[in-house]
Amino acid sequence: MNLCRMRRIQLFCLCCALFSASCSTSPTSAPPATEALRQDGMTASLMRSDTKALYNLEKLGDVMNPLEAEVVVVPATGTLTGVGWAVDGANKAAAGGVDVAVDGRPHRAESGRERPDVGQHFNIRAYDSSGFIFYLPVAKLGPGVHKLTMRVVSHDGKTYSEGLPVRLEIR
Repeated sequence: MNLCRMRRIQLFCLCCALFSASCSTSPTSAPPATEALRQDGMTASLMRSDTKALYNLEKLGDVMNPLEAEVVVVPATGTLTGVGWAVDGANKAAAGGVDVAVDGRPHRAESGRERPDVGQHFNIRAYDSSGFIFYLPVAKLGPGVHKLTMRVVSHDGKTYSEGLPVRLEIR
């Protein structure tokens, strides 16, 4: 990917982060923090692909653009919310699903949320429903440092691509 295209995508991701603060993808209320953290992700039984994941984790807790942060620190109580978008870039289609993996254990995110800004940016209407959101009760993760990665499921649901790791510290 050339530098100019990378800069355009970075600027788009920044705009998405600003947009998501006021769009319907932003959470209205989180589920109770006492909800059990289950390993129910789609990717537990799928093969990992070498294809680069096309996504953006725009907000993690109070941190905008967490992929650029050295570490994301969150309190040991409450619910951690993540918001972003993900697509199957290889097939120019909506992702077949999205998981958030914590220390390699996948948990299903709510995907298919409306994000017309993503479809408009890439000029691919199939990306209009590329938004995702997830809720993690941090008490169930435990204190300390964890590795969080996003997993984007292919449109056909057969494989997944894994994104860059985010270092998450629970205090």
